[in-house]
Amino acid sequence: MSPGKQWPLKSPDRVAALSLTRLTIYNDFQSRLYLWCLQMNRKKKINQIFKARAKKSNAKTNPKAKDRYISKAERARLETDAAGESSLTQSALSD
Repeated sequence: MSPGKQWPLKSPDRVAALSLTRLTIYNDFQSRLYLWCLQMNRKKKINQIFKARAKKSNAKTNPKAKDRYISKAERARLETDAAGESSLTQSALSD
């Protein structure tokens, strides 16, 4: 650098212009980030819906691993019905 030239001084207008451009760049970045987040949330929601639908369809096609729960009262009633039927069949066979 030559001895006669000095660094450019920062005038108040230039400082204001620089801060304004930085602010617009920041706002632009912030708005792009916001739009990106919205887009990612939309993609996430769509993938979530597709996964749920796939899970439901797979559950319908695959057989159930466990039998249906039968309550204690229902089991007792079934036993008494079975005992009553077996006594009827035994009496019918003995006739």
